[in-house]
Amino acid sequence: MGAIAVLVAGILWGTTGLTAHYAPAGASPFAIGAGSMGLGGLVMALVGHAGAARRAPWRPIRTPLAWGVACLTVYPMCFYGAMHYAGITVGTAINIGSAPLMAMAIERATGRATFTRRKLGSAALAVLGLVLLSIGGAGHGGASTAENPPLGIALGLAAGLTYAGYSASAHEMIRRGCPSGIAMGRMFGVAGLFLVPFYLATGGPLLTEPRGWAVMAYLALVPMAFAYLLFGYGLRTTSASTAVTLTLVEPVVAAVLAVLVVKEEMGMLGWLGMALVLLGVLALGREGQPLPADEEAAAIP
Repeated sequence: MGAIAVLVAGILWGTTGLTAHYAPAGASPFAIGAGSMGLGGLVMALVGHAGAARRAPWRPIRTPLAWGVACLTVYPMCFYGAMHYAGITVGTAINIGSAPLMAMAIERATGRATFTRRKLGSAALAVLGLVLLSIGGAGHGGASTAENPPLGIALGLAAGLTYAGYSASAHEMIRRGCPSGIAMGRMFGVAGLFLVPFYLATGGPLLTEPRGWAVMAYLALVPMAFAYLLFGYGLRTTSASTAVTLTLVEPVVAAVLAVLVVKEEMGMLGWLGMALVLLGVLALGREGQPLPADEEAAAIP
């Protein structure tokens, strides 16, 4: 069930680029990122702390919480900035495509995981698919309409690093006995305290136009609050690197929506890349590594 929860979260995240595309003219991608993550994070904090909060002391999780909050404060602005400057399909692919390798590097550096050949092969297959997806989107209605592709790629790589960072932090909080909902709620709630003021200062048309309110309400409640709670649930029985790689379905969903709704075009390499991503995700789903029994029991709310 953990892998399924992570996969559904990835599908919901795949709708963010399309939704941001319909934000009012003049809306800053950095304000969209700060508002969606900040407002959604406060909702998650309220939900995560309902009832069981007293069973999860702060002291054992202070260090991973601090790292997670730092990553979350940077991540959403890099994420939406990458899609704005590099295009929806290419920006999303760079965001997520770089995250699995960074997550594996973090786990290897901290000695938290060993990787089978199958897991490494599945991740490599999915990342190869994302590379082809990026190339197939460039010049076919994706990156050709982007404002600044190099900047978008740089922001995408930064988003991949911070995404892997907060995933590893959440996994460590859960491993230390913090229930998944509370772990995600605390991390996102504290980050929201930094992000919401930035959103209020830079939101502009997002704050003054009805369409801006509608866009932000969807982004904050569905792909942010609900999807991230699903992601936290999935992390109880799925390693951070496995979870990050399962969510490679996100750029596939983003690409399909961009083609069908926004009418972006994609070459054959893009479609081949999409198929490889799906194969990698399916193979990795069979490779999920659950937590040891004692850690899993401690993580259950």
